[in-house]
Formats: sequence, C-alpha cells, structure tokens
Amino acid sequence: MENYNRIVSINNHLIQTVYKDRLREQESDIARKNAELLALQSQINPHFLFNALESIRMHSVLKGEDETAAMVEKLAVMERQNVEWEHDSVTIKKEMEFVRAYLALQNYRFGERLSFDIDIDGDCENILIPKLTLTTFVENACVHGIESKSSQGWIFVRVYKNADSLCIEIEDTGDGMDENEVEALSESINSIDIETIKTKKRVGILNACLRIKMMFDNAVKFVLESEKGIGFSVVIYISLEKINEQQKEKGE
Repeated sequence: MENYNRIVSINNHLIQTVYKDRLREQESDIARKNAELLALQSQINPHFLFNALESIRMHSVLKGEDETAAMVEKLAVMERQNVEWEHDSVTIKKEMEFVRAYLALQNYRFGERLSFDIDIDGDCENILIPKLTLTTFVENACVHGIESKSSQGWIFVRVYKNADSLCIEIEDTGDGMDENEVEALSESINSIDIETIKTKKRVGILNACLRIKMMFDNAVKFVLESEKGIGFSVVIYISLEKINEQQKEKGE
C-alpha cells in the first residue's frame, strides 16, 4: 500500500509537472504571437499616416482652400484608430468607419476619378477582425489600382455570410494585374509567415493576410482574381465555425 501510494504520488507529481510545462509553453506561445502582432502593427501604422499626409500636402499646395480642414478631420479619425492598440481586434463596423474616413480622404486626392461603395450585412457588423487589415486592402486598391488609371475608378467593399463562411470582398476597377502577377501574389499570401515577412521591405497585403490567418488559426482562404486593364478583387473567406468558437470563448 505504501508503495502504491508512493507511485500515485509520483504520478501526480509528474502529471502536474507536465501540465505546468505545457501551460508555460502556451503562455510563451501567446506572448510570442502578441509580440509578432505588435511588430506587424509597428510596420503598418506609418504606412497609412504618410499616405494621408501626402494627400493633404498635395491638396494644400494645389488649392490652399478651407476644404483642408475637412481632410484633417478625416485624418484625425485615422490617427485615433492608429494609436488605440490596446486590442489588436476591432469590430467590422468600427473597421469600416476607418475605411470610409480613408476613402473620403482619398476623394480629395483623386477627385472624380475615385468612387466607392461599401455594403455590410447587419449580422456581420459585430464580428471581430484584426485592426486595419481591411483598410490595407482598400489602400492597396487606391495606390495600385486607381492611382495609375486616368479614367474614373470604383472601389467596392462587401461583407456578408454564406453557408459556412464570413465573406469579405474588396474589388477595384483599376489597372489590374496579369495572370503571372496574380499567381505570384497568391502564392506569397498562402505561404507567408512571421519569419518571411520580417525580411520584406513592403508589407501591405501580406501583413494583413498574415494577421488574419494568425487570428483565425489559418481557418481562412484568400481568392484573388484580376485582369489587366479591368481591375482586381480579393475575397477573404473566414470559417464561421471558427468565428463562433472564438465568440463563445470570449463569452459573447
């Protein structure tokens, strides 16, 4: 009996040791992911600020009108979002406020060359996503799609649910990409990881995709389509099962 009790005690000790070791590993993994997210955020934050400031500079130089005050107001919305990094995630509704402010600001830069439409299903508004990720795709549509096009261009943002996924579409009618470029970008998105992105000077969409994949444990699919001279679109499919699972964990 004494030997039995000693064996039981040793087993319990070993179980506690293994449990504590695994707990420490999990805590370390969480800390690492948080550090990685902060590193990604520090890369992406100045990107929007400098583009916005450049828009203001260009407009002020060309016109010097009171409209600049309205532009600064839009910039204030963007900056407020930039500095509030207590949480990496934000509701889709809140993210779209940032997107609208960004596009309204770009309207001053592009004038009639830029139009946009945002359509979000009501039951998607409170779903959490990584902050500034959708804005990254919209910013990319402006800079790489609309900017180089002399005629009018549109940017569409749609958020809805299908049978098993949250679907987020960002589409532009800009210059587009050829088949090889789309294939290369798609491959980069699917293979991106934290070590790879640290070596890149231009992060943009890859940054946003990595943060989305990290938040939803890779239960995400990115579908890219484009045609040269016609436009570019990306559809992000996020598992509703994973979203519901995370909401339950947070007691929402």
